[in-house]
Amino acid sequence: MALQVLYATSGDGIAIFHRSGDSLSLHGVSPAPSGAFTTSPNRAFMFVANDGHILSFAVDPATGDLSPVGSPAPFTDNPAYLACDRSGRFLLHASYGGHSCAVHAIGADGQVSPELQRNPTSLNAHAIATDPTNRFAYVPCIAEEGGVAGNAIHGFSFSSATGALEPTGPPLTPAPTAPGLNRFGTRGELGPRHLVFHPYLPLLYTSNEQGNSVSVWRIEVESG
Repeated sequence: MALQVLYATSGDGIAIFHRSGDSLSLHGVSPAPSGAFTTSPNRAFMFVANDGHILSFAVDPATGDLSPVGSPAPFTDNPAYLACDRSGRFLLHASYGGHSCAVHAIGADGQVSPELQRNPTSLNAHAIATDPTNRFAYVPCIAEEGGVAGNAIHGFSFSSATGALEPTGPPLTPAPTAPGLNRFGTRGELGPRHLVFHPYLPLLYTSNEQGNSVSVWRIEVESG
């Protein structure tokens, strides 16, 4: 059975746990800095956002240990969330403070490029991910504390060839904080924070920060 590894950020770096049956044991703490992170779909690399740069690490398949590779790649605004596209050729990030999302290319050696593209969103972009078809990307955003008007999910078409993000069709509701972008309005009190896709049905689930709840959304498979 292949080694199962769980990673968690800590004040000292990234903690590495091994799973055995129903138990987790601490294998060690990598000197990789703490921050938003993700692994490539083939689990060969980990990417960590820290101190103005995205760092790449090779993952040892036998132990889960991390070794730095390549050079740090700069970003414009501090990402709250990193995610690879389904092909592993592109790294996407959502910037909470920058109210935006961006795309980087990933080389075969794990090297991350500077930003290829940056797109504005509503306030406080909290996550980003491509759907199982790798044709669309979604970005949940949370309104400022005390308000609900900015709660939204932005939809983009995604090119797995170039990494380009383009807003999908006309918005379903006005987008006062990001005119011209496709902004799917949510019930005001929800505050979508993180998202995950059903593995084979066209469904998207969001955890809702303000609503203390989970919502399910149906994706129109042709338009996104």
